Formats: sequence, C-alpha cells, structure tokens
Amino acid sequence: MATNITARLADQREIHRLAEVVAASGEAIMASDPAGKIVSANIRACELFGYSAEEMCGLEAGALTPEDQVPVLAGARTEVVAGRAWRSDVQLLRRDGGRFRASVTLSPMRGDDGGWWECRSCWPISPTARKPRAG
Repeated sequence: MATNITARLADQREIHRLAEVVAASGEAIMASDPAGKIVSANIRACELFGYSAEEMCGLEAGALTPEDQVPVLAGARTEVVAGRAWRSDVQLLRRDGGRFRASVTLSPMRGDDGGWWECRSCWPISPTARKPRAG
C-alpha cells in the first residue's frame, strides 16, 4: 500500500520556512508556556536581554520585567489568556539590570495542550538598546 506524503512534506517545508523567518527577524521573539516560562527565543531576544539560548529557555518571563512594570504585563497576560493580542510600549530589563524601553506585542497561540501560550515580540525604542548584530 502506497502512501502519498506530498502534503506532509509541504507542511514540513512551511514549518522550516517559518522557523527561519523567526530566527532571522530583527525583533526579539520568544514563546512562553501557560506558567510563564520561556520555552524558545530567537537569537535577537538573547542578544537584547543578554542571555544565551540555554539560559533563556526555562527562564520566567517575569525576569525580563522591572518591578514597576509587573502590573502592566500582568494585565497583558490576562488579555492573552482570553485569546486576545496586546500591544504597548513598556520598560524591560536586561540580565545586567539595565532597563530599556520597547514596543511589545503579546500574542496568544495554542499549545499542544490546548491552552493559551504566549508569543512575545519586542522592538527596542531607545537607541541605547540597539546593540549591533554580529555577522
């Protein structure tokens, strides 16, 4: 019995293409699980926040948020859990404690468990936050 795998191969190519788009993006892009742990991050997110990819994965997303911004982003998570995207300019925190202003979008995405996961994209607003990319 023969199986046509053309559709599956096309899906795999599309998934690979989308992964390349995220990896190549100039925006910091991260995904976090319903508990708020970062499960993936592109290289720009690692550069911007000052963590290696290994360090970013498993980090609480709240570790990137200054204390005075926690209420703002807590409200944003409420929107995401309700299945709605949220956008605003907020202060974020680098590993070294430095703060920077960024335009942030939190978007809901369905996890394998059916729950709302979060996709976070950040674009620094302040000139000091824009570190040159290697390469």
